[in-house]
Amino acid sequence: MKHFKNNDNKIFAYDNDISKEVLEAQIKKLLLTEISDDELSFFKKPTIEELKKRKISEIKKSCEREITNGFYSEALGEKHFYHSTIAEQSNLSALVALGVDNTFKSQRVIVVEENEVLEERVMQNYTFEQLKDVLIDCVKHISTQINRKDKIKKTIHQASTAEELAKIEW
Repeated sequence: MKHFKNNDNKIFAYDNDISKEVLEAQIKKLLLTEISDDELSFFKKPTIEELKKRKISEIKKSCEREITNGFYSEALGEKHFYHSTIAEQSNLSALVALGVDNTFKSQRVIVVEENEVLEERVMQNYTFEQLKDVLIDCVKHISTQINRKDKIKKTIHQASTAEELAKIEW
C-alpha cells in the first residue's frame, strides 16, 4: 500500500498492484505527494483504543510522579515532610527491617501566616516505632495514589469518545 497526500493534506491510498501508468496519472491529476508511514501516522486520527492507551500511560506517569513527590507523617509528634523517591522508600524499608533505632531525613512543617512552610531537611533521630510509623504513612500515601490511578483507569475504560477522554485528568 502506498500513501499520498494532496495540497489540502487529504490522504490517498493505492494498492501496490496498481499499474505504474494509472498511479502516475492520479499523482499528476490530484497533485499528490508520497508520504512515509511515519508521516501517515501523523495524519491518521487515532482510534478510541489508541487514545485510551495514551491516557492510561499519562495517568501512570502522573501516579509515579505523585508517589515520588513526597508525603507527610506525624510520627515524631508533629507534621514532617518526607521525600519518597524510590531510593528513599528503599532506605526507609531497610531501616524498619533492621528493627532498631536510627536516623532519617525529614523536614518539619511549620505554619507561617496560615501557610505551611517546610524547614530545612535534616537528619533526625527516630525510634524503631517512629520509623515504622513513617513507613506506614509512606505505604498509605503510595496506596492512595495507586487507588486513585485505578479509579481513573476505570473511568478511561468506560469512556466512549475522545471528548470524554480529554476531560479525564489526574
